[in-house]
Amino acid sequence: MDDSDRIGVHLARNLISLRHARTLTQDALAEAATLPRSTIANLESGDANPSLAILVKVAGALGVPIDELLAPARAKVRKWSPDDIGSRARGRGVTERPLVPEQLPDEIANVMDFLPGAVMGGTPHLPGTREFFTCLDGRVVIFVAGDRHELAAGDVLAFPGNVKHSYQNPDAERGARGVSVVILAKAGSRDFFADAPERAPPPPDRTPEFESKDRSACASAIPYIGLGEDGPCQPIAPRGAPS
Repeated sequence: MDDSDRIGVHLARNLISLRHARTLTQDALAEAATLPRSTIANLESGDANPSLAILVKVAGALGVPIDELLAPARAKVRKWSPDDIGSRARGRGVTERPLVPEQLPDEIANVMDFLPGAVMGGTPHLPGTREFFTCLDGRVVIFVAGDRHELAAGDVLAFPGNVKHSYQNPDAERGARGVSVVILAKAGSRDFFADAPERAPPPPDRTPEFESKDRSACASAIPYIGLGEDGPCQPIAPRGAPS
């Protein structure tokens, strides 16, 4: 077997392994790489001699460098430095970096570091999205649709990702850290929290007309301070309140 044959075999094995790890079908990978499905099937046959342009598209769709597609099995062990992974600042005093430096299918996983007193607004997703936050160190408060949830180290909070939510480190002297995992929903999927018990209805004497008159007065007493995407803190009214 000459070198070109070995490369074809390595490419086929690595491509199949990476595709399966991301739970992608050949059709899904072909669509992400803007290539015909027959091209993906040919690459996985071990007999392909692809152009550089095709390799770039496939590697980009899988979120890996080209050498990971072509290298022998031992190259699957890879180390990333903090500079390779990168990070970004969000909100006020929050730094976020990927937990897994490779692309994950239908998931977002990040490590979040909070400076003392840090606050950050969450990004609403499609209905059916699930979010899980694990507090690793310090304390983190998460507001979900107006409700306050305080987490200590080791606590995990699950909540629907399509509602307004925000994060806060309530400690003015100590930092905090946590891991956020978002399981993304596809358009039209069933809401994971659809069967959760609903809140008790208001008392009979609280008619819609009565509520509309007193909501403005009640809003100032709501203990939920939300944060827009990288914006300033503002009081957030309950769901259903007029904007």
